[in-house]
Amino acid sequence: MELLIHHKKPEPLPTPRAYRYISKRWKQVRPGTQHKHLLAPNNIVAAEYYRILKIVKEKYLEPGSIYFERDYKDDMSDPFRLHGFISNNLYFMLECDFTFVMQIEYDFHNCPFEAEIIHLLRYAAGLNRTFHTPKQLALPEHLKATIAYQDSQFIHTH
Repeated sequence: MELLIHHKKPEPLPTPRAYRYISKRWKQVRPGTQHKHLLAPNNIVAAEYYRILKIVKEKYLEPGSIYFERDYKDDMSDPFRLHGFISNNLYFMLECDFTFVMQIEYDFHNCPFEAEIIHLLRYAAGLNRTFHTPKQLALPEHLKATIAYQDSQFIHTH
């Protein structure tokens, strides 16, 4: 005879609060707060990100190439992201995680300037602030999906 155990259906988990109720993580890091020790390293990582992005756009993007670029600093759609850039060859994001640590997330796809970008990321990488996150789709497909989803104001041609 088999003993049947009837489990009570679990109560549904409470719906998590929408992102709009979570303040931007990077804004929490300022003088006079408990996170002030992260201010200098976060500023350096952000400066390195924007410096590398400028170099990519000036030196490495081919004329006529399409890319996605969006500034999320004051955009409450994502409390963690500060800036995003996606091209056919490079996925490059600046984020401030839940623990207030600024980091650079990146991925490459047949990128002819991959070695240069890795070299430029050396300081942030030395602080363990860089993360290679391969995308499920290859970057050209990821860019197409992003273009289809995002507003046209964030799509640019070099």
